[in-house]
Amino acid sequence: MQSVAAGGAGAGDGAFWPLVAGSVETVTAFPLYSLALALGAAAVVSSSRARRLDATETTVVAFLPWVAVAAALSVLGKTLVLPANVVPLLTAPLVYVTAFVLGGAVWILAADHLHPDSMWSVDEALAVVGVFMLAPITGVTLSLGGREVHPFWPVVAFLVAVVCTVAVWRWLDGNTPHVTAATGVLGAAVLFGHLLDGTTTLVGIDILGFAEQTPLSLRILEFAATLPTADLLGAGWLFLLVKLAVAVAVLWVVGEGMTDRPIYQHLLLGLTATAGLGPGLHNLFLYAIL
Repeated sequence: MQSVAAGGAGAGDGAFWPLVAGSVETVTAFPLYSLALALGAAAVVSSSRARRLDATETTVVAFLPWVAVAAALSVLGKTLVLPANVVPLLTAPLVYVTAFVLGGAVWILAADHLHPDSMWSVDEALAVVGVFMLAPITGVTLSLGGREVHPFWPVVAFLVAVVCTVAVWRWLDGNTPHVTAATGVLGAAVLFGHLLDGTTTLVGIDILGFAEQTPLSLRILEFAATLPTADLLGAGWLFLLVKLAVAVAVLWVVGEGMTDRPIYQHLLLGLTATAGLGPGLHNLFLYAIL
């Protein structure tokens, strides 16, 4: 989702805080940055092919911490006053390509320097570096941005997403076991990512007072606001259900074998997981410093 709220940190002076900044318009507004990042991503793909590195399920999972890196960088870009030539790299959706290029560089370097008897595999090194990248990004955001951490609503949204993920996954496993078997860990990541986006959006819209900017999401929320349930349930619940439906639909497509090549399945699941995890984690990080 893409929203703004008149509230939170900095709201006292009338500031508006973006929940997820940027859109396709960001790509067209910064064509040189977009081209440079596209070339960087192409270089990662080309280098991985030259080294015969396969995008296995484990590899795609190892890139997921870099989605969190992208979300954290996006929040950092909105919290600190940065040079103008850096801001586009930290604005969604370009920030996700920035994180992919950084993670891809780590992937290539790990493949070049780690030996078979090393303590970590290439994929493990990729994931670990991504996780450890979060510490300095968070530290800089909090220290230089002068922010205090307010964890209550992020924790609530996260726990609700976890509980919903477990419940839906168990239901899917009991009724369509071939779907959960075919999608595996990445399937669970898809489900959790979109439920996290849904729960954080619900909290942002109905509790924290954010306003939606993404046109499609805005229509869903506006429609929900016209229903008789609006006074009791708010508007965010419908967005949550839509996100759940999207996730389950993608799992069903992969589970039914409509994408027959494993690499395409892994990439489809990875990209779908990123589409949910990215804004969901961004929302969590932003809520924590409002």
